[in-house]
Amino acid sequence: MKLKLDPPEGFRPDEIYAKLEQLGAGKDDRDARQAMAALVLLLINHVGDEEVLDDALEIVGRLPRAGGASRATR
Repeated sequence: MKLKLDPPEGFRPDEIYAKLEQLGAGKDDRDARQAMAALVLLLINHVGDEEVLDDALEIVGRLPRAGGASRATR
């Protein structure tokens, strides 16, 4: 796995999370999802490493859904 899972020195996750929340603030659900998808596509272009992206997709695909039920149990 090439995906880096540890944040870099000086990374401030609370501030990044707040910026992500602001990205969707004041938008309906569809517009908020489109904004997040656009951000993801820009970051994919920046990363440009298919192995890293595959690792990230695998990890996110295993995350439990909102409400606590995992994808594997639905």
